[in-house]
Amino acid sequence: AGEAEADLVERRPAVDERRIRREGSDSRPLRPASGSRRAGRRLRCAAPAAYTAQAPLEPAPPLPTTARDSRLILGSALIGCLGTFGLHLMLPALPAIGARFDAGTGATQLLVSAALVAIAFGNLLVGPLSDRFGRRPVILAGLALFVGGSLAGLAAPSIESLIAARIVQAFGGGAAMAVVRAMLADHFG
Repeated sequence: AGEAEADLVERRPAVDERRIRREGSDSRPLRPASGSRRAGRRLRCAAPAAYTAQAPLEPAPPLPTTARDSRLILGSALIGCLGTFGLHLMLPALPAIGARFDAGTGATQLLVSAALVAIAFGNLLVGPLSDRFGRRPVILAGLALFVGGSLAGLAAPSIESLIAARIVQAFGGGAAMAVVRAMLADHFG
């Protein structure tokens, strides 16, 4: 019986030799830095203190990025923020817009509500179109709608035409946002 227990003890690794894996990671063991308070505190409950004194985990090598990838990321970020930028840029001007068109608070707040709904519909409706016609033409059409709506809002003679222009602008911005996200998912997987 003594030999069987000795064999069992020899085959089973000690606690400090066990590998602790991150969820969804590769087969490398997770070894937190000894000076890391958070990791050390987390592991003290699960493993002896000897385990926390091991060398820090080496970071994963960065993904190789080319100049084209960098331009794609920067351009996508700029296009993706257009819809929300156009919406938030107008918010401080709502009282001035109401005074300019002699409109009530409800009418000026409709600019924000209608723009939010248009961004949502732009995100929702343009995805299938980008699958059918390609990403580039749909992004360019969304940007054209955004610019056209901005210019129409600039020349709007009434609050009603400004609301219509904001709907067109927000729809174009939402369309571009949706297609940019799909394009990045296509490129980077």
